[in-house]
Amino acid sequence: MVVDYLVTKFKKMKIGVACVYLNHKEVDSQTPSRLLAGLWRQLVDADVGPLARKLYTRYQEKGTAPILKEVASVLVSTVKDFSKVFIIVDAMDEYPGSQRHILLRCLAKISSNVNLMITSRPNISPKHYTFQNLEILNICARPKDIHTYIDAQINSSALIHRIPQLQEPSVQEEIHEKISGAADGM
Repeated sequence: MVVDYLVTKFKKMKIGVACVYLNHKEVDSQTPSRLLAGLWRQLVDADVGPLARKLYTRYQEKGTAPILKEVASVLVSTVKDFSKVFIIVDAMDEYPGSQRHILLRCLAKISSNVNLMITSRPNISPKHYTFQNLEILNICARPKDIHTYIDAQINSSALIHRIPQLQEPSVQEEIHEKISGAADGM
């Protein structure tokens, strides 16, 4: 929703929008270097610029990839072409700690015209990095929202509708209690 909103709102302006969706199952392919390169690719149009062309040529001949510092440099040079850039990184808590540290350090150094939004469970804190104008917004589902969600899942469950015992109010109340207790605001 955030990405769609930003792209729609700034469609006719020289404002960049890029996003990364982190997934614990894709850790091997989601290296900091590849993630920054992915952000860069979302920001460039047909003309990738001389720095990127030079890197591509150099590493294509070797059959290797550029190092993180070089990829970060290309991203920083591209970001400067925009009056403002929005970068969204979703599920930082899904990313391994050692890699997370590297990625957060790189993101903190990109540029002053970048607005960065990082989503994560609360156990991951960006306070240890030099993010400018850092704001942390804690978002939790209200118990009523969780209750409504559980009701919707129960009502749409084919399994519950096939097994009469699962339709008993006491069983459904137990489902609510167990899930609400484990949801922890999510």
